[in-house]
Amino acid sequence: MITGAKRYDTGDTGTRFAAIDELDSEGGASEEQKVVVLLLDGDHDIFDSSLMELGMEGGLAACQQLSSTGLAWIASQGFSKDDTSFSCYLFVNKATTSFQLARSGTLKSQDGLHHFMKGFNASEFPFVAVDTGGGQTSGKLLQFMAMFLDQGAHVLLGGLQNPLYASFISKLSTSQKSLIALVRTTGAKSPEYDSLGLATTRSFSFLFEKADNLAAMGEEEEPGTHGRESSGESRGKRERGRRGGRKHHHGPQNQHASHACNAYYILGFCASLTDPKAHCPYSHDYEFTAQELEELPQRAKRLPCKTAAKDGPEACEDGDDCLYGHHCEFSKEDCPFGGRCWFDDAGLGHAPSKKTIRKARSDRFASTNTSYSAALSAGVQKMRITT
Repeated sequence: MITGAKRYDTGDTGTRFAAIDELDSEGGASEEQKVVVLLLDGDHDIFDSSLMELGMEGGLAACQQLSSTGLAWIASQGFSKDDTSFSCYLFVNKATTSFQLARSGTLKSQDGLHHFMKGFNASEFPFVAVDTGGGQTSGKLLQFMAMFLDQGAHVLLGGLQNPLYASFISKLSTSQKSLIALVRTTGAKSPEYDSLGLATTRSFSFLFEKADNLAAMGEEEEPGTHGRESSGESRGKRERGRRGGRKHHHGPQNQHASHACNAYYILGFCASLTDPKAHCPYSHDYEFTAQELEELPQRAKRLPCKTAAKDGPEACEDGDDCLYGHHCEFSKEDCPFGGRCWFDDAGLGHAPSKKTIRKARSDRFASTNTSYSAALSAGVQKMRITT
C-alpha cells in the first residue's frame, strides 16, 4: 500500500516531516522503498485563487489533488506504488505573499492564504506548509532539497521562477541531478534551468495560477514604514543603503530601485504588511543568499539610530536590541571613514580604542591584585596573632 495517504499528526504544530521517516536507518532510501518529495516555493508557486478563497477547505482540496497527481507521476516513472512514498513541502513567506496577493486582487483579503495553509497542514496526507518569515523561503527550500538528495530521495522541484535553485543544482553531482525533476506551476521559468538538462513535468500546473493572472503582483512599491517604532518615532528614513558614500551590495540578482527594508529582513516584520495606511519606501522582494542575510544585522548596526542621535542612547527603548548603532563599531583612531563618519555627525561617538581597553583591563587587574594582596596580608597577620 502506498504511504502517501497515511496520516501524520503532531498536535498543534502542523508540521509533519513524514518523508524523512520513510528513509532507512542507513541514512538513505532503501532499494525497496523509494521516497518522492515535492518541494514548492510558495512565494512563486501560487495556488489557484479559487482554491485559496475557500480557505481551509481549499487547502484540503489542494492536498487531495496534489496527492493523486503525485501518485500518477510516480506510476509514469515505473516506480512501484506499493513501495513509494510521496510527500510535499510548501515554503512560503506568508506575510508578504498574502499582502501581495490581496493588493493585486488575486485574493479578496490577506487572510485567504493563512486559512488555506491551515487546511494544507490539516490534511490526511504527509504535506506541510511552512511559514518561512522574511527572506527565508529560498534558503529553507535549499536546505530541505540538499537533505533529501543526500538521503537518496527523488525531488520534484517547483519555484522555477527563482534562479537560485538552478545555481544550486548546477553544482551537484551527476547522480544527484538524476534524482531531480522540474515542476512547472505558473508557467514562468527562469532561463538558468534550460542548460541543466533535467526532466520537466507540467502535471501539477492545473492547480496553480497562470503567470498572466499574477502580473500585478510586485509591480507597485509596497507601502509601509521601515523598521520598528522606537520611542514613538518611525525609523522609516534611517536606511540609506550607503556609508561614507559607498553603497551596500546586496548581490548581483538584487537590482532594485530601492534598498532592502532592514526591519523586514532582520526582524521578519514591517508595519506595511499589516497597516495599509503605513508607507515604506524600501523593498521587501529581495532574494538574499544565506550569507547576505547573516551580514544584514551587522550592516544595519553601521547606521546611526535616529532616536539615540536625537535624545541620546538611553532614550532608545530597544537598547542593545536596537537594529541600528548607538556608536561606531570602530574606535576614533581606527575608523576608516575619518571625519566623514556618520556617528560623528550624529554625535554618537566611537567604540573605545584598543589602548583604552587594555588600560581598563590593566586597571581592573591592578585593583584585583591589590585587593588580593591586602586580603592575603590580613590573613597572615591574623595567623600571627593567633599563634
